[in-house]
Amino acid sequence: MKGKFQFSLFRKFLISYLLFLVLTLLSGAISYRVADRAITESSEKTSLMMLNQSKDFVDHLMQGIQSLSREISTNDEISTYVNGGGMDAGVYNTWKAWRSLAPYHFSSDVILSFYIYTKSNNLILTPQGPYVRLEDFYGLFRYNGMTMEQWKAAVLDKIHQDDMIPSSPFVMKGQELNVITYANTISFGHDMATLVILIDEREVQKLLSRNTSEYGGWIRLTDSKGQIIASYGDMPDQGENGEAAAGKDTLLIQTKSEYNGWTYTAGLSKSKVLGKALYIRNVTVYILMITTAVSLVIALLFSYRNSAPLNELASLLRDYIGAGSDTSGKNGFDFLKGNVTQLIRNYRALEEDMSRQLPVLREAYIGRLLSGKPADQEDEYAHEQLGIRFQGPNGYVCLLHVHGLSRLQQEDIHQMNVSRLIIRKVVEELFGQQIVIGDDRTDQLALLWTSARPPERDELHSLNGSLHQLANLLNQQYGIRISISVGGGFQALTDVYRSYYEARQAMEHALSSPSKIVWYEQLPAEMGSLYYPIDLEMRLMASAKSGDWAEVGAILERIYEENISVRQVSGEMFKQLAFELKGTAYKLITQIRNTEASRRLQELAQRISPQESPELVREAAEQVFRALCESAGSGQHKDQTLTERLIAYLQTNYSSSQLSLAAAADHVQSPEKYISQVFKEQVGENFSVYLEKLRIQRAAELLSSGQHTIEEIAERVGYNSAHAFRRAFKRATGAPPSVYRTIAAADESQTK
Repeated sequence: MKGKFQFSLFRKFLISYLLFLVLTLLSGAISYRVADRAITESSEKTSLMMLNQSKDFVDHLMQGIQSLSREISTNDEISTYVNGGGMDAGVYNTWKAWRSLAPYHFSSDVILSFYIYTKSNNLILTPQGPYVRLEDFYGLFRYNGMTMEQWKAAVLDKIHQDDMIPSSPFVMKGQELNVITYANTISFGHDMATLVILIDEREVQKLLSRNTSEYGGWIRLTDSKGQIIASYGDMPDQGENGEAAAGKDTLLIQTKSEYNGWTYTAGLSKSKVLGKALYIRNVTVYILMITTAVSLVIALLFSYRNSAPLNELASLLRDYIGAGSDTSGKNGFDFLKGNVTQLIRNYRALEEDMSRQLPVLREAYIGRLLSGKPADQEDEYAHEQLGIRFQGPNGYVCLLHVHGLSRLQQEDIHQMNVSRLIIRKVVEELFGQQIVIGDDRTDQLALLWTSARPPERDELHSLNGSLHQLANLLNQQYGIRISISVGGGFQALTDVYRSYYEARQAMEHALSSPSKIVWYEQLPAEMGSLYYPIDLEMRLMASAKSGDWAEVGAILERIYEENISVRQVSGEMFKQLAFELKGTAYKLITQIRNTEASRRLQELAQRISPQESPELVREAAEQVFRALCESAGSGQHKDQTLTERLIAYLQTNYSSSQLSLAAAADHVQSPEKYISQVFKEQVGENFSVYLEKLRIQRAAELLSSGQHTIEEIAERVGYNSAHAFRRAFKRATGAPPSVYRTIAAADESQTK
């Protein structure tokens, strides 16, 4: 009887373990199928991702090339050069156009060179210098198998619209290589020019070979017209529809650029791409078989181990009950029941005492977690006793900063408590038991969002959406504005303090960010420096003085976007930006002569407070600068008329060596300081600079004619001596008058 009872307990344990084993095997089989499919899809997605990366690199290259084309099309110096300035100004315009190409360059090794051809001048212009003779340029840069006439007809004289010429053999200064050619015809008013950019096919192949470097195979790039721009690897023969044929062991991956419609096709070896999946598949089967055998042995051992103590306890209880007369009719369970009942009574009394102290104890416990104090064994179960329901050891710490609470006085303490109660109520309604709330500071609450397992991306996306909903709900229904920061994730309650301090760091950025929520993980490694260069401030002041609100608004928008969205400056840096904008406004206000207008503008400038949010600072800055533009607009017409009179006076009297700012002031009957300021604001240059440019321009025309000596020209354009004229001419043009005359004469003879 005893042996049968013991076997029965053993059998019950064994059946339980075998049931868990069967469930584990089923779960493992399902996981195996899911993992196998996931690994296979992941391998294919990885290959597609690498192909998309190559596509993104090429798209970025083409964007840079087309950006260069657009910038050149708006270059005033090149426009003047293309349309021509007459025989006398040809060399000067060519020189200025060549100098204006210097800023255009590429940091990438993909671009070999670029040049501009103008049919009106029959000249090729490169960043290295102009080529007057096409034969000279063709001797250094030419396509193999293409004569000069063919090159001129196919590339230079043809109208292009962002055309791509596929890879072709090319000789560049004696070096043989393959290039891909980009050609675009740019209109400059009456005339047009052809921009040609030479792309190194080897560098493009490096970008395309990222897929094939690991798995082998081939890759091909075709444009929207179906022509092959570049390729890498041994491609198979194409079918009737132009597509490359794929064998049984070839995996075809294809993607298309949304930017220019180009198609990227890669053929990879299936055995190499899916090799890891096949290996994991075989290893998983072997592990599953071994695990099943080992689990059977363990189930037998555990069944015996767990049933033996129960059998022994049953024997001891029987012996104990039968040993004394007082225990007749009783068993060990009755004894345990009586003692457990007493423990329950004691526990309920203790629970009533704790319920009265529960709020204080709960806040104290959460404070211990946030401060990072070491937790002992009792603390691990304290949250259960305090009614704090953590969903698991994983989660995030979120901080809610309530704007305006820190400025409330003691008599407004009721409003402060009401705001905090409203926030707690809304948080509990939105998040339920997944959020634990704790007090952090007077104007700040700490939220502990927890989960039983490490949260997936969808869960974090849902948390972010709920936080956005919380901020919008509090602002729209209760008028409570908050900023939210989220620290890094934690995997144990002992790591809560780390997430809390990361959330505090993120809050410093959230207070100055237009976004309602800032995650610590999204913060840049280093906060950007403040963007408010002196030249941009000068442009802002000049536009405000001229009453150009459109330009002023664009500059303010650029300052705001660069600091907040691009550089993501910290809160302290944004306060500095507010001080800078306020200082610029005061600089402009001090120049206003109207006392009443000045007082009104000062009141508007006071609203630019560094303590306010970025939205309020931006709104206040736009108000004061718009008012400055309106104030400047009333005197704009008068200043423009005065400037026109001054320019007409300079055009007529530039040849006089006695011409000066004082003489011009006498002519227009205005103070020197006033006309100097108005001239600079309207023209953008000082009076003396404008006069020198006018004289040098007239001198260049006289030098090109070749009918006067340098001494005569110096006297005709208003210089007291030829020496002073030579210094001024070289400073303005970079070449002495004699050299300029020689270049002009050579250009005239070449044109003839």
